[in-house]
Amino acid sequence: MKEIVTSINRGQRVKIVKVLKDANGSWGEFLRIQVEIQDGPYAGTIADIPVHAPYHPREKWTKEFTLDPNAIEFNEDVVVPCS
Repeated sequence: MKEIVTSINRGQRVKIVKVLKDANGSWGEFLRIQVEIQDGPYAGTIADIPVHAPYHPREKWTKEFTLDPNAIEFNEDVVVPCS
């Protein structure tokens, strides 16, 4: 059973570790993006981020749906590159 253990907060650093293709019966295929939390009490934890997929009801981190990992565009209101 999946369980939410924490939220990734504004200003928290994450590193993309995997982009996976997944499927959900009636919805079809979609990409899952997994990140590693870099700081805070859950540092080292792997988490899925909200993308355009059926199981993420929250604000999406990506701009639009795509099945091409090379075409992923992040929403600049939510994700900014680390400097």
